[in-house]
Amino acid sequence: MSKPAFILSMLSIALSSVLTSSASAQGIDFGRDIWPIIEMNCVSCHGPDKQKGDLRFDDLEWLTDEELTGPGSPKDSIIFELISLPGDHDDVMPPKNGPLSHAEITLIRLWIEGGAKSEGWEVPEIDMDKIKAAGAAKAAKGKDAPKESAAVTLAKGVQPAPADALKALEDKGALAIPLAQNNNLLRVDFNLAGDKITDAEMPLLDAVSNHVTWLSLGNTKVTDAGMAKVAGLPNLTRLHLENTQITDASMAHIAKLQHLEYLNLFNTPVTDAGLKQLSGLKNLKKVFVWQSKVSADGAKALTAAIPGIQVNTGIALAAAKPAVDLSSKFTKDSCCAKAHAAGKKCDHACCVEAAGKNEVCTKCNKPAAPAKVDLSKGFTKDSCCAKAHAGGKACDHPCCVEAAKGNKVCTKCNKPAAPAKVDLSKGFTKDSCCAKAHAGGKACTHPCCVEAAKGNKVCTKCNKSAA
Repeated sequence: MSKPAFILSMLSIALSSVLTSSASAQGIDFGRDIWPIIEMNCVSCHGPDKQKGDLRFDDLEWLTDEELTGPGSPKDSIIFELISLPGDHDDVMPPKNGPLSHAEITLIRLWIEGGAKSEGWEVPEIDMDKIKAAGAAKAAKGKDAPKESAAVTLAKGVQPAPADALKALEDKGALAIPLAQNNNLLRVDFNLAGDKITDAEMPLLDAVSNHVTWLSLGNTKVTDAGMAKVAGLPNLTRLHLENTQITDASMAHIAKLQHLEYLNLFNTPVTDAGLKQLSGLKNLKKVFVWQSKVSADGAKALTAAIPGIQVNTGIALAAAKPAVDLSSKFTKDSCCAKAHAAGKKCDHACCVEAAGKNEVCTKCNKPAAPAKVDLSKGFTKDSCCAKAHAGGKACDHPCCVEAAKGNKVCTKCNKPAAPAKVDLSKGFTKDSCCAKAHAGGKACTHPCCVEAAKGNKVCTKCNKSAA
């Protein structure tokens, strides 16, 4: 595949003008940040159903192709070249429902700059129906010309964020990138730095207070005191506070965010009293309070106060099945095992959903293979299995391989020994066909006698008992 120098030059100029952030590549997680983009935009044409160009993204062999990924150098990456082409270019990827958003392209660029690492990640089970449905929804959304989003409306008149302010955020391990091309609002993600982030980093938001529209403080050490800075973000539409110690005291600050549409309070100490303070946020559409201190009644009260809001409590699932300790079922080194070792709960969407049903996520915790048993005792002498075993190998015949998977011996190749023959002559009636044949040193060939002899029995038709 050719890479015309002029295309790369133009891409470099275009990207330098729109990427106002140089967020740290070290904070990019392949499974969390890159795979969802690949899965939803690439697997439909390069996966289990289709393999255009003999390329598959549903295994990780493509990661070893340095020409394809260009580890450390986006300008040498075929993937980055193709996703960065103009939307009307014949070679732009993905060709359907594309191009990728500016934020998605930026994440891939940062991942490549960081070495295009996957760090032992394994491809989960792929749901093609889900991928096709998402593609159809994206296509329909484009055709329907939807109402202008809040992020687009709020971005009008906002100038690019100061480069030194973005650099300061990057230096603390945050991801700070434009929300989309031609949109100067920012997505700022402190979750990448985790518990290294405290209230001391919150003043960094002052210099970009009018730019931040998506903010993630999940898994950080930010407290109610630090949340006072969040109240000064007038264009904030999404706020992640999951797995923090934020309490009801912070809700007074959040109540000032009149454009807030999404709020995640998963696994926080927030109660009904705190949630009630949000009743004036009429643009609020989704609130996640599962495993917080919010009750079903508190969730209902907010639902009544804000028409159309969705308050996800997880209470229905918890009531159906009392919570149980699932840690004994976690696979070693899985995301769930690592979170449990740190005294936390895994916040991956698939794991959270499974935990709500008191189940372990089988995508992230693959069950161990059944223990192998010694099948050699069941091999018939001189069978293919016996010969392979004698050579220190496993038989590779398809029928034998399939049987071994279930810890069974292939009965096609290892037929059970025939029952031992017994002397039936003592049961022959004098002058019967069987007796006469036996006297001649032969076996009787009458069908009824042959059939009886197979079962080591005397034919009672021809050998009638003496009166």
